[in-house]
Amino acid sequence: MNPIDHKDQPGEYRAAVFSEVQRSLNFRGEAPADPAFFLGNWVCRFGRDSLEQSVPHCYRSFFPDGTAPARAGDGTWSTPKDCWKFNDDRSFSLWSYVEAMPEYGIEQPTYSEDCYHVLIKSGEEFVLFNGDGSLVMVYARTKA
Repeated sequence: MNPIDHKDQPGEYRAAVFSEVQRSLNFRGEAPADPAFFLGNWVCRFGRDSLEQSVPHCYRSFFPDGTAPARAGDGTWSTPKDCWKFNDDRSFSLWSYVEAMPEYGIEQPTYSEDCYHVLIKSGEEFVLFNGDGSLVMVYARTKA
């Protein structure tokens, strides 16, 4: 597996991060085997205490064509052009759509990729987390 981000280090460090995320969420989890698992509608909560939050951070759908639109739990934003991919090394990529911003040297619309470790808790929940476990997103399957 390639490093997820600049904080990720293979070997003992990565194993310790996995252990801490698993301990803090109180589940061991498994690496997914099939990208079809992710298809559908999900509610996302941030943080290790995310299972106890009453307000979701966002609702996100993962479609077979690679699109992953999201909207804020409080309705303040939406990202209809985001994308996703379950990578060959069993990491998970989310691409955020970025509008052209010539004032910042971005002449054409583009995407910004964030790559995460992923563990499945059950058929109804999974977690994404970054290289040092400081960003944890818990997804639970939903109907809408």
